[in-house]
Amino acid sequence: MAKKLNLSLSTVSDWYNGVNYPRPDKIKLLANALYIPSSYLTENRNELSKNNNAENNNTIDIQNNSIEYIDDYNKIFDNWKNNYKKYFALKIKDDSMLPKYQDGDIIIFQHASHCDSGKNCAVMIENSNVTFRKLINCEVGIILQPLNDEYYEPLFFSNKQIKKKNIKILGIPKEVIRQID
Repeated sequence: MAKKLNLSLSTVSDWYNGVNYPRPDKIKLLANALYIPSSYLTENRNELSKNNNAENNNTIDIQNNSIEYIDDYNKIFDNWKNNYKKYFALKIKDDSMLPKYQDGDIIIFQHASHCDSGKNCAVMIENSNVTFRKLINCEVGIILQPLNDEYYEPLFFSNKQIKKKNIKILGIPKEVIRQID
């Protein structure tokens, strides 16, 4: 672990043995190296178990009509464990992103809080609804544009609505896993 974090063995040993505790910036590095949330290292177990369900409901453990959170899709993550980035998987459940993404595709996303205009991303609306669309930034707000615009309407949110509905970027697509018939 010391080597992975580029720290001295004695520093990590002191953490492990409870002699010293890591600084907040090191807690984040340690959590990333262990592939766990920082809260697992900082909260007591009782608080953690109480807060864990609430934390999941406010992140991406969500299902709706067009997208489904995949929590057991681990084989792809093994390939990327050493790059210190976090990933999640969503399964497409409609044809709004045709022709590039199809119903049933599993999309591996890299966690991100920003997406460049004109790029595809997973977006959360009102802490419960997740959609996958092309983001178009404009001066007065954003447009979430489906690729299949023949059958699906774009969603427009003003800057005021973005704040009111707590709209936030969750991630950018990194890989598509398609089931072959």
